Amino acid sequence: MYALVEIAGKQFKIEENSQLKVPYNSEKIGGTVTFDKVLYFDDGKTKKIGNPYITNFSIDAKVVSHG
Repeated sequence: MYALVEIAGKQFKIEENSQLKVPYNSEKIGGTVTFDKVLYFDDGKTKKIGNPYITNFSIDAKVVSHG
């Protein structure tokens, strides 16, 4: 599974069970961040393409650390 999301005006490729370094957010370590600006999603079976974003679709991620 992977997705392309927009975070702070930049595009990032997110893959399942991977860590990603993104611009700082105010969520505490251990908290959950929701990315709702999903441009593309592929789970191996179905592909979703946004116009520019996929409607009613978001991805949740856990904050591991702050840099």
